[in-house]
Amino acid sequence: MMKAEEKIAAKKGKVKKNPNGKRLILTPGQTGGAIPLIPIFAGLISIISEEFFHEMTYLKNHEQLNVVAFYKIKDKVVYFDSFGDLPPPIELQNYFKGNTIIYNYSNNQDFNSFNCDAFNNRLKIEVIPSKRNKYISHIFAFCLEEGCYEIEDINQRVKKQIYVYNSENLTNITFDISIDPNDFSSCIKCNGVLHFEIPFSIAPVLGFEKRQYKPEYEILRSEKAANLNTINSIKVMCNIAQGSFNNHLQSHSIYEFFPSGRTGSKVIQSPPNLIYYKLNKTNIDSITVQLVDQDHKPIDNFGETLTIVLHIKRYGS
Repeated sequence: MMKAEEKIAAKKGKVKKNPNGKRLILTPGQTGGAIPLIPIFAGLISIISEEFFHEMTYLKNHEQLNVVAFYKIKDKVVYFDSFGDLPPPIELQNYFKGNTIIYNYSNNQDFNSFNCDAFNNRLKIEVIPSKRNKYISHIFAFCLEEGCYEIEDINQRVKKQIYVYNSENLTNITFDISIDPNDFSSCIKCNGVLHFEIPFSIAPVLGFEKRQYKPEYEILRSEKAANLNTINSIKVMCNIAQGSFNNHLQSHSIYEFFPSGRTGSKVIQSPPNLIYYKLNKTNIDSITVQLVDQDHKPIDNFGETLTIVLHIKRYGS
């Protein structure tokens, strides 16, 4: 066990896990015992299922929702975060100081690491019939697998599927998409009718509106910039650190950087200047380090091993 001295007026709540798998936060004034997860909270977790989140996401214009809730009965507080395994914010712990706080560690919501998911990964291209075959209709339907893509990846996958479709249906669909480096809008060359009005359209990712686009011009330019980077900033959070702020609120953030490499490439970051933060405890038996995006949503590293080096020193040394 490591020892660390720090300048704080009171000891923060301890977080531990009891044998039954429940997270408990013991704050000053609470002695002994373990508060069971009462049926109301268990029912709340069962209600918030994957289908519920998919429906809520669809109703909110396909923006992922993070559900946070708590309730208090006497000196017992139950806290829920849909991402799971996240203790309440520092402000909430301070507000309920002296109470026992229980929080969930099960995950009820996917991390926000894909720019293409089940709600924005579909495209249809209608073949314009020739005068000879004006009654024959062909529609190419494309569905991109969930993942994080660069524009080149999307272009290659669409072209590959179009090649197969053309071979099987004797059509001649052409498609090419790129990014304008000046305003980051998408530029599409296609000889068919683009159907971006369909459900779960890829239009928001590419910066287009949800409507039809006929090949009236050689190049179709999106109205908005392509939305390929859902993660604009990566923050390193450490549960025992205090002293940083985010939008005037206390935060556990100890470092922040912008992912400048290509999607899928290895990220190596080293702070040019070390900044030491105060610790919120003197006895350190465990440390939780987490990566979150600019909206404080946990980042999924897809099973890759993360190596993070922390330097803890005695105050004044």
